[in-house]
Amino acid sequence: KSKSGLEYRVMGDHKGKTPGDSDYVEFHIKEMTEKDSVLTDTRKMDGPNKGAPAFIPVSFPQFPAYIKEALKMLSVGDSGVFQYPSDSLFKGEAEKQRPPFLPKGSNIRFALNLVRISDKATFEAANKTRRMASIQDRVREREKYVADLMAKSGDQVKKDNEAIEKYIRDHKIKNAKKTSTGLYYVIDQEGTGPNIMPGDNAKVNYTGMLLNDKIFDSSVEAMAKKAGKYDPKRPYGDGFVVPVGEGRVIPGWDEGLTYFNKGAKGKLLIPSYIAYGAQGTEADIPANSPLVFEIDVMDIMK
Repeated sequence: KSKSGLEYRVMGDHKGKTPGDSDYVEFHIKEMTEKDSVLTDTRKMDGPNKGAPAFIPVSFPQFPAYIKEALKMLSVGDSGVFQYPSDSLFKGEAEKQRPPFLPKGSNIRFALNLVRISDKATFEAANKTRRMASIQDRVREREKYVADLMAKSGDQVKKDNEAIEKYIRDHKIKNAKKTSTGLYYVIDQEGTGPNIMPGDNAKVNYTGMLLNDKIFDSSVEAMAKKAGKYDPKRPYGDGFVVPVGEGRVIPGWDEGLTYFNKGAKGKLLIPSYIAYGAQGTEADIPANSPLVFEIDVMDIMK
């Protein structure tokens, strides 16, 4: 038992290097209650990095001190079983955050296996690989989601396509290209270099409109003022940074931006089902509204 109250039993040869605060560690952890209910288990985690060990810097601020202490007892290949009194965590005001599965007087139980000790460069390379795997998983999920939506929304798909094609005719747009999702994109000015890829951060200026040309939002100050959408607290001119492929914007943007490269300008004509759908937005975008976005790609950050 350590001075902090951590009880432990370590299995292994204990001869190798143990982690220091400047190291990065890969490890498996299984956390349990005293009744053996599993709280977390890295070997059974879902997602694109399913079953992979946790990989974080020892100095990570959110790293619980008792787990950090336990890891510092291990060398690569060692395992250990540990328990730590929950009352040491939930003191004073923190008592309000005590979960019901850790009553007073109980212990947090966990098992650790130290897989690898790494440096910052290795950690950052592995993080990039994991991030890309996660993004690719989200892209597949988005593609399936859109395919399911299109299958269920045949009438709306047809209506949106007819409305967008009418917009193209009325505005005499000659270079619109249609994708398998019903999205149309227009490149008015070619850029340079490779197209935006999932995982990139794209800095763009944009103006969003309904098919009746009514502007509902713009990152361009002059356009925002013209449409009565100017917000003095908003920083205009700096561009809007989009983490592409991460599902943080509407599906039509996540897909549509990948047809542009740095310096390219053009339009996205987005069907409602990959925009704001049957919900629309409270103020400016009615339900089932196809949208037009004028796009200016200012930069791409890999």
